[in-house]
Amino acid sequence: MASNSKNIAELLNGDTTLTATDIANDAVTADKIATGAVVADGLGAGSVTATALGASAVTTAKINAGAVTTAKIADTVNLGRRNLITNGAIQINQRGAFTISTTGSPEYGGPDRFHMWSYTSNEQVTAEISKSTVGGTPTGFANTYRIDVLTAESSVAADELLVFAQYIEAQDLQHLEYGTSAAKSVTLSFWIKSSKTGTYCFFLQNDDGDRIQVKEYTVSSADTWEKKIITIPGDASGTINNDNGRGLWCAWVLMAGTNRHGSKDAWRTTGADYATSNQVNAVDNGANNIYFTGVQLEVGDTATVYEHRSFAEELSSCQRYYQQVVCGSDAFTFPGKGQGSTSVDGTFPLAVPLRASPTMNAITTRFFSDDGFTSSTAAPTANQFSAGNCHLGLQIASFSGGTAFANNHAGVWGPVNSTLKIDAEL
Repeated sequence: MASNSKNIAELLNGDTTLTATDIANDAVTADKIATGAVVADGLGAGSVTATALGASAVTTAKINAGAVTTAKIADTVNLGRRNLITNGAIQINQRGAFTISTTGSPEYGGPDRFHMWSYTSNEQVTAEISKSTVGGTPTGFANTYRIDVLTAESSVAADELLVFAQYIEAQDLQHLEYGTSAAKSVTLSFWIKSSKTGTYCFFLQNDDGDRIQVKEYTVSSADTWEKKIITIPGDASGTINNDNGRGLWCAWVLMAGTNRHGSKDAWRTTGADYATSNQVNAVDNGANNIYFTGVQLEVGDTATVYEHRSFAEELSSCQRYYQQVVCGSDAFTFPGKGQGSTSVDGTFPLAVPLRASPTMNAITTRFFSDDGFTSSTAAPTANQFSAGNCHLGLQIASFSGGTAFANNHAGVWGPVNSTLKIDAEL
């Protein structure tokens, strides 16, 4: 018996209080405790903690069926579908690689949902999906978004800006409760590999509330995959409308002139400043490459493991904003009718309903009626769009040559050796 155990004399004298130090080591075992002897009401508040439990003390077999319920789990625990970013693992690439121009507006190309935004810049970069054979990937990821510098911008003018970014639809962000005292923090995590080390900036911009917050992070080693985690507190002042417009602009700055420099780490009114004066110029050399993957934005102040989604689910999410059909020579045809003698009203089946009425590119189109066809090279326009509808009504103008048609003349139309691009991006 332990040397500090109660003796008979002490017990006879009325000292009947037992403490942990009075009990011999290993004297109390599970088989010596009567069933039901230990109940929740008999335990002091906070008396059972993780450090008080032995390793592997709690196992699945020891937990009663139904003992763990949703109501008993903290509301901060995310149980799936937590990533607010679409295509964060860079799985979907409908458009293929592209080279940006200087437009001062979002340019989509390369992996879906992400875009490049270049303002008064002279540099040229290509954006494309890269497999693990090009630049490698972090463990658990097969693809990356690769930004390859073609024409360097070694002398940055004051107004220049280059970002890699994604817009998130406003109605998907209502649970953040921006514009209220309950506004929630979000945490961004991502993998980056860059030829250029130093301080980079990321900003979160609320278009509806005209608010922005800039954060800094550091690339420590050149051409090395590094995981970055950034937490941004909720904004109690700027609301996000409950609609299908732009909610949050999530943007990684690659280069910024002096007129684009401003403060960090606090929400403020959006101006022309999207970075700090510490921002590196990541496109100052034609040999530079920047890679991103594993991009996740989630509610709370903790970065959880990346939420991998199936290819099919990610593709469907991307097609809400952009979808295309690649057509050979008369490979696909769709119902249509003459609208006057030079235009055709037609229908097109959508993969998923679109976010908004789309724009389309100029393509070569044929309209078949009776024993012949006539052709057009005009861009179709949407003339019948309904949210939630999987069919799009469109009109194609400027048909000429070949077999003429009259108003309401029934036939079929189809792209010819063309890719019809249907764009409803934010």
